Amino acid sequence: MPEAEAGTLVLDCDELEELAGALALGAALPQEVAAAQAHLDGCPRSHTDVYELATVARLLAEAPEPVEPPARLRARILATAREDTAPQDAPSGIRYPVSGGGGPVPGTARAPAPARSSLPRRPVFFLLAAAAALAALALGLWNLQLRGELDQRQERLAAQQRFIDAFAGGGRSVAFAPAPGQEALHGAVVRRAQGPALAVFTALPRPAGSDVYQLWAIRGSTPQDLGVFVPDARGHHIATLPDLTGVDAVAVTLERERVPAPTTAPILTAPL
Repeated sequence: MPEAEAGTLVLDCDELEELAGALALGAALPQEVAAAQAHLDGCPRSHTDVYELATVARLLAEAPEPVEPPARLRARILATAREDTAPQDAPSGIRYPVSGGGGPVPGTARAPAPARSSLPRRPVFFLLAAAAALAALALGLWNLQLRGELDQRQERLAAQQRFIDAFAGGGRSVAFAPAPGQEALHGAVVRRAQGPALAVFTALPRPAGSDVYQLWAIRGSTPQDLGVFVPDARGHHIATLPDLTGVDAVAVTLERERVPAPTTAPILTAPL
């Protein structure tokens, strides 16, 4: 908010509208009330919404419990209601304008409210907006979490379907033989009746750091690179193999990176 001089608060029209809720509820600071009244005294705009909001707040605060009047008083009550159009002071200390006019009229504002905390108090609708924003954020995070869980579930189902397809439709399966000390590792080469052969792994720990598993087709004593892979969190992986005609075995080594020739002894070997 701009300041005309040191210690003097000046509001523009937009700032006054933002402060309307606090003014209506008597939650504005004394300097905010003074600045709002100063703006209303000199502004060519009517700012009827500010006055109407203050009126509604006053009526809500002062409204008695509803009582059904006797039928004989109905006419008197209606007549009194029509005549009782003179505005009263708003609880905020803001004076009402003349009915139908474009600016405020002189009057005496209520005495300032007792001193409150020096921290600015924001309009109530700001608090409602903040609560709505937090609710929207929480809903968005929940939606993202649900989508993430759904994506993971779909990935698991797709992986299971790939394993089912790998062993369906006939063909021949050759289990990988683990090297000494690697008995916990499991996998097989599946040579299907139709489609390419597959290397299927069901229990491979994820390698540390940037290490990878590398597949090899062994012809005699010559290894041929078939690519690298990293299994999923459950140790599962399916690799599509090229034509295995003339291949004596398929092997797996653990490497620092993809290499043209094995640098370590095979941890799994499937003799074909």
